Amino acid sequence: MKLFVPISITLLIIIILLILLGILLRRDKFINKIQHTKLFKINNYHIYVINLKRSTERKNNMIKQLENCPIPWTIIEAIDGTKKLPSDSIPIKPIRPMKPGEIGCFLSHIKVWKTFLANVDTTIAIIMEDDCILPDKWWNSICSVCDKYMPNICNYIHLHKILYKFYMTIGNDVIDYFPEKNNKHLRDVEIDYSDIIITGPQLGMSCYAIDKKAALKLLTSIKTIITAIDVQIHFPTIRKQFQWGKLKKNQIEHNLYKSTIS
Repeated sequence: MKLFVPISITLLIIIILLILLGILLRRDKFINKIQHTKLFKINNYHIYVINLKRSTERKNNMIKQLENCPIPWTIIEAIDGTKKLPSDSIPIKPIRPMKPGEIGCFLSHIKVWKTFLANVDTTIAIIMEDDCILPDKWWNSICSVCDKYMPNICNYIHLHKILYKFYMTIGNDVIDYFPEKNNKHLRDVEIDYSDIIITGPQLGMSCYAIDKKAALKLLTSIKTIITAIDVQIHFPTIRKQFQWGKLKKNQIEHNLYKSTIS
């Protein structure tokens, strides 16, 4: 009986401390969200991460990088091009041999665009492949830029570091779609703003911001897969329907050579 009272009091004190700790943590999280809301319109955004089901290590790495992010995020299971494709996939009629990863990558981004358009609470999606390397509090600078330029100036912003020049990389198999490959005078005129460049075609899909106008245009314009997604989305009939931009600084790094998506 003598031991019962001190033990009960100790347990009560521990419970009270845990409750107080929980309240403080919730308060700090709320304050953190309020602070970020002042920097950008947090409710406008949703992050979608494309990840193959078998790539658990990459998934866990992305979850770790996003655990303190104030923006809602969702892991989207990528379509595996090495397996049977979903029955509702658009036709595939390639103009050159395509790797299974390229097909899976293309269909995975289509899947995300559809998911984004179905999300009535979001106006801008930040779409990432699971090879992204995110700096600390990356969302402050990037979302502030997106708020500033989307949708009035542009509808799609490349957020990742672009490693290769588009016209030097694409082959003659798509020359009919890109006559400017051999004639610089035909290329889109770039407009330089303080944070972004309104630009022509760029390679890569590792990380980008897109609004609903662009997502809808892409979905309705692409009826058949004929080449890699980062080439086909820049066909003139598609890219002329909305405005494209690329980030000038603080771009997202990505480990292209270890990606399992494409």
